[in-house]
Amino acid sequence: ETIVKRYYNENIKKPIQVKIPLIRGEKVLGKTFDIKNNILEISMDSGVKTIRFESEIPVGENFTMEFPKDIVQTQKWIVTADPVWDFELENIPKSELNKTLGSVFIIQPGEKAEMKIKRLEPFPGKFSSIDSVNLIYDTKKTINKLTLESKIRSGKGDPVSLEFDAKRLSFKKIDINNKNYPLIEKNGKVMIPVTPGKNIVKIEFSEKKKNTFFLIPEIISFPEISLGNNSSNITQTINYPYNTWIIASKGPILGPAVVFWAYLAAVAAGAFLLSKLPLKSSMKTYQWILFAIGLSALSPMEILTACSWFYIIQYRKDSPIESTTGFNIFQAVILILTLSFLTIIYKAISSGLLGIPDMQIAGNGSWHTNLKWFTDRSGFVLPKPFIITAPLAWWRVLMFAWAIWIASLLINKASFTVEAFREDGIWKKIQWKKKKKQEEIK
Repeated sequence: ETIVKRYYNENIKKPIQVKIPLIRGEKVLGKTFDIKNNILEISMDSGVKTIRFESEIPVGENFTMEFPKDIVQTQKWIVTADPVWDFELENIPKSELNKTLGSVFIIQPGEKAEMKIKRLEPFPGKFSSIDSVNLIYDTKKTINKLTLESKIRSGKGDPVSLEFDAKRLSFKKIDINNKNYPLIEKNGKVMIPVTPGKNIVKIEFSEKKKNTFFLIPEIISFPEISLGNNSSNITQTINYPYNTWIIASKGPILGPAVVFWAYLAAVAAGAFLLSKLPLKSSMKTYQWILFAIGLSALSPMEILTACSWFYIIQYRKDSPIESTTGFNIFQAVILILTLSFLTIIYKAISSGLLGIPDMQIAGNGSWHTNLKWFTDRSGFVLPKPFIITAPLAWWRVLMFAWAIWIASLLINKASFTVEAFREDGIWKKIQWKKKKKQEEIK
């Protein structure tokens, strides 16, 4: 569309002749004008400010227009193009980019405008993408179950190639957009038929549990699975029985960690430092460390309370208290602390022999029976995080050995404790001073 405007109002009442150079091959539609040497002549009558007309240009790669010097006017080109096309106007700089109208060019007399147009070449790539993958590996039952749920976007509807470890997994069923498809698996490979657009694919596998000796640690890992394309937003979860002692985990950075070992090292280091305090006690360095390690499943406050008992008993033995009230209060504190000490020891032994060790698993919303990993991007083969579990019998044996050791330690300390508690007597009778009555002065 071409718009011819007259801006000088003082000449509005005068008719004028306007010459407009045309692009080579341009044809004016709907109206009849005089065209000579590719220049269109328009007569604008008095009072006419604007004339509009439409024209067409044959499809081509190059368009050229020469603007004669003797034509006193300025042309403003506003060019818009479909996103699949690219254009360039040589020798004429772009004056502005109007988001609503398009690219704006100003052409002055004597300039030559040559426009080159080309269709953008498609960038080579794939016609499908995997937006998210959610893998749940459930090992709580006799037969392990693996569920894969994925969101797949397809441009052409080409089938997606799924490959898995056929030695470990057995293909059960597949649902695509909540519809079951009876697909056939061959040598660990399944072709998933997807439609153009978004698809939600859910696949179920089963795995027979390995017959492992109950006293040998076991590695529980995800089977190898490939979706034939790069994947994004991969969430992987392992569910395992409550009566499992997990000792380590390995996988993507955003995942669980077994914090217990760091906590155990901190407890052992604290016990070592505690043994080096200038305070006197009947415990040796190795005894402090073994004692604290056995209580490591408990809270720090409980560990400190139990450790303080040895210092209190030693202080009672070595430091006589002259004050009767202070002596009795200290004896009461020893009784209360001894009851707390025995309760803590009983709790540590009972939880160790009968309970499940708390390995303080944390990270990415994980807990004792549920471990989660997240990966933002992956290749064709999905990540294979794993955990290492040990038989609970190991934990029971260790705690039983510690229980025997702590029992022998307390038996050896019993005579010293009783002797310290009875030093200067068990309880002192308080002598109350009688106040003399004052005589009333009459």
